[in-house]
Amino acid sequence: MLKSVKAEFDGFDSAEAASRKIRKNVNGIRKIKITSHGKNSGNDYYFRLIPTAVVTQNYITDTVISPADTSDEAKIMQTAFLTVICTEESALSVHNILVSSGGMSVSSETFIP
Repeated sequence: MLKSVKAEFDGFDSAEAASRKIRKNVNGIRKIKITSHGKNSGNDYYFRLIPTAVVTQNYITDTVISPADTSDEAKIMQTAFLTVICTEESALSVHNILVSSGGMSVSSETFIP
């Protein structure tokens, strides 16, 4: 019988480190999946009108477009969720590694494909 063990991590780096540790030390792993539900603010833009010339009866403007957030901090700081599908015999070892690697809200349930 297969088990699904899930944990929440502060970021992708810690989730990837935990998954590497599980693959190296535990037998019976069927699948490891890392997902994120954080909001990526990379698609937000600022639009500004800048006057470029003031003529007697004419006012010409230019539109300047710039991204709202140019840093990748939003991507780095997203919460990551690690799901491990494993045999029932290895579920306890996976659970222990997730907790020791900094996993929060670790839960285990029977996996139904």
